[in-house]
Amino acid sequence: MKKTQLGNSRFLYIKKDIAQVDLSKASSTVDRYLSLSRQVEPVDKKLIVQIKGDQALIGREIAGYPTELSEGLAFKEQNSQEVFEMISPKKALNFKDLLELVKEIEEVELKKLHRFIFDIQHFDAPVLQFN
Repeated sequence: MKKTQLGNSRFLYIKKDIAQVDLSKASSTVDRYLSLSRQVEPVDKKLIVQIKGDQALIGREIAGYPTELSEGLAFKEQNSQEVFEMISPKKALNFKDLLELVKEIEEVELKKLHRFIFDIQHFDAPVLQFN
């Protein structure tokens, strides 16, 4: 794993139960809002997934400040922090299998998952970030 410094950012997301995660559908929901918004735009072509308990926060880092959000969307400021990252050693995993892989890595590396980063063109081999 390599050490990386993350800067301050804004995260626009929808919240889904882990058992109901559909990355393509979630990405479409967030991107639909971004395409109509004049206040915000995506920073890059990455889909970010953060796990909070039994919920997945799925969205994009944004530039700008949203004043009105569509139903189901939320946004939060994220402070800079240091993380350790690696590319998933396995490709084309479903989300449940990806969570199992993360659990194994957490036990071996003694680190906690911070987030997954997927390329929005395809959802295989995400970058895994731990802290």
